[in-house]
Amino acid sequence: MKKVASKYAVAVFELAQEQKLEEQFYREMHQIDAILTSHPEIIQLLIKTQFTKQQKKDLIKDIFGEVVHPYLLNTFYLLVDKNRSLILPHLTKEYRHIHNQSFKILEAVAYSVSPLSDKELSELEMSLSDREKQKVSLVNRIDPTLISGIKIRFEDKVIDGSMRARIENMRAVLREGRS
Repeated sequence: MKKVASKYAVAVFELAQEQKLEEQFYREMHQIDAILTSHPEIIQLLIKTQFTKQQKKDLIKDIFGEVVHPYLLNTFYLLVDKNRSLILPHLTKEYRHIHNQSFKILEAVAYSVSPLSDKELSELEMSLSDREKQKVSLVNRIDPTLISGIKIRFEDKVIDGSMRARIENMRAVLREGRS
């Protein structure tokens, strides 16, 4: 599925380059991903065989029509026509990955117990960008197991400032002290 999504993402990125819409599509893909993440039932509706292709396209237009460029909307219609609606979440991720590679942007995920504000996310991006000497793009994911604090994962690195990590470190120190 990822391979198919990647092919579509490459085609969309090439179109975006031709039309000088890379940044707009990037922002819109973020919006689409956020909508699909918070409403996974959308994909479930798009893959149901009880609905006609036109009904699925109408649903897409109702949900994304005001949010995305007509080129992206047409791409989503194409996915419906080809019975590939299931790859839509993968397409958004692949597009952002291709965009970030093209513009040499480091992708990172900031895990937190509750959603970070735009200001907090922006400050974290600037701090990481300074540290890594490269532009960093952060996505916030919720992880209630952290208790408090933030864990950041990028490439093969993890910066763990969570309470859970501190407790685990304390537990390890106490175990060593008793041996």
